[in-house]
Amino acid sequence: QGSSSLRVGVASLEVEEGGREGGLLVEDSTIDQLFPRGSRRRRLSSCTRQLKRILATRGFRRLLVGVTLLVLVAIIFKVVMPTTTETASYKVQWPQGAEKLGAGLLVTLQAGDKASVLLLYRNSRHNDKTWGLPGGNVDAEDESLTAAALREAREELGHLPQGTEFLGEVLTRRGKHESKFYTVIIARAPADQKEAYSPELNLEEHSDWRWFDMEEVRNNAELSLHPVVEMLFKTHGYSTQMDALLAGEPLPATHDRVQQGPSGAVGQVGCIKTAPGVPVSPDIPSSAEKIGAGIFIMTHLDNSLHALLLKRNSKHNDNTWGIPGGNADAGEIMLDTASREAVEEMGGCPGMTILDYVLTRRGKQLQKYFTVFLAYSPPEEAAAFVPELDSEENDQWRWVALDEMLSMELPLHPVVEIVVHDDANLRKVKQVAGSVTG
Repeated sequence: QGSSSLRVGVASLEVEEGGREGGLLVEDSTIDQLFPRGSRRRRLSSCTRQLKRILATRGFRRLLVGVTLLVLVAIIFKVVMPTTTETASYKVQWPQGAEKLGAGLLVTLQAGDKASVLLLYRNSRHNDKTWGLPGGNVDAEDESLTAAALREAREELGHLPQGTEFLGEVLTRRGKHESKFYTVIIARAPADQKEAYSPELNLEEHSDWRWFDMEEVRNNAELSLHPVVEMLFKTHGYSTQMDALLAGEPLPATHDRVQQGPSGAVGQVGCIKTAPGVPVSPDIPSSAEKIGAGIFIMTHLDNSLHALLLKRNSKHNDNTWGIPGGNADAGEIMLDTASREAVEEMGGCPGMTILDYVLTRRGKQLQKYFTVFLAYSPPEEAAAFVPELDSEENDQWRWVALDEMLSMELPLHPVVEIVVHDDANLRKVKQVAGSVTG
């Protein structure tokens, strides 16, 4: 009791010979006697080693990565992606999955045979030193996308050219997941405004302005353009819509709408004729990872059904036999994609008519949608057609019998495999061919 060190009672149980329990003896001992300092160091070192082993295990690393990803996702949805509560306060409805929502104004005019467009030279931190449109993000108070574009235009230009009229709108989508929605309002000013108009620029955002010849914007590769202007003028689908609005024509269908051909008449897109009622752009969900289109061109040779196939020599699906086709440009209708790809890969099309289509899906999550238009070419037209191949993509072509495709001896492109080896698709192929010959 007089010792300064902590003492504890240690009970030891003595067992007499024969197994009979003996008396309980109590001894006093200090902590140092029970757990010497060297022993404590060894225990600490052992615990440290065990902790290191746990931290080094694959399971722990996976757990750490998972937690980190969850935190990042939470940050993205909180900071980048607007919440439902936030977008609910907007008068303009946000499209599902939109990360950003904006609008701009494309002012054009026609002076003689020259079409011009008004562009501003940016000096802001985003897309600095590019020629772009007056425009910006939609505010909660904006009544509509047009109202947002007009507000931004007045903030950046001071006022619009006198007599400007609005022709329509083109929706562009950018970003890794096409989650940046930007609507361009197409407008036209009177011809005299090319000389009379003088904007009052907001110099914090733009340092210069100019009326550009529209053909210069399309074709001058050295002109530094804002991404939206680049897409609008140089992406086939968007430029087609813009040109249609400027010409006063109906807008072509985009890839997520179905547009039927004229009833009782044969339509035509590029080098492709379409039978009445054939959708020029089948309905494809906006969640699709990739979209594209091609043509399965059939004819009868020696009384058997054949299809025109091209042997690929590109890095994807090399040495397989496929159909002319490829990925769609943004905003492009599927029939337009098929026509463009046919011209690029074969130099044109044989005389033929599209009678139906097959929508194929590939990829790990079946999110690659490829529309295969089923076309028939009369034997005399097919025999006269000689493709001018783009050697960078295909190095051979030939009319391949359907029986040879079904024999599994010919290496087929995955899309062609889906067309001829899927029972439902094969029935449709035979029905299309039979409707022409029968």
